[in-house]
Amino acid sequence: MVREAKIKRSKKARVKIKANPVISVNKGLLRLMDTKKKIVYLFLSDKPVKYRYKRKSKIVYIGKTKRNGERPFESLKNKSAKLMQSKEIKPRVKRIDVIYFEARGKQGADIVDKFERACLHEFRSYYGRLPYGNSKGNKLLELTNEDEFFDLGAIKEDLQFISK
Repeated sequence: MVREAKIKRSKKARVKIKANPVISVNKGLLRLMDTKKKIVYLFLSDKPVKYRYKRKSKIVYIGKTKRNGERPFESLKNKSAKLMQSKEIKPRVKRIDVIYFEARGKQGADIVDKFERACLHEFRSYYGRLPYGNSKGNKLLELTNEDEFFDLGAIKEDLQFISK
């Protein structure tokens, strides 16, 4: 009598390689991680999103570092999923990039706080509201003496240029 062996084939996992990078890093990261520098950073969507006054901007968040350059990454981790799933942004945005401004200024002044406040103020004055990722202080955002440190018109122009 001949015995036939039945061989069971195990199911193997299928692996798909996605060619598009999920995270990209360039040399700007080294400047961003410098613990001595405080910066103001912006999250930019790949496509403009609608704001009030029928205006569009790629800026979806404005923030500042607090310590060790980690803050942009903490914010990106915490806010990017929420931003990409929000009803205002979801249908259009597929990618969020991070850019930053270095602010150097006068002694005794926390220039980064003032610069972030000036950016948020100018964004709100032109687009009618804060970026979608910023929620705190929407009504309480008033300038103190930021116009003594920065040209607010130039900040507004820079934000409009970045928004295109």
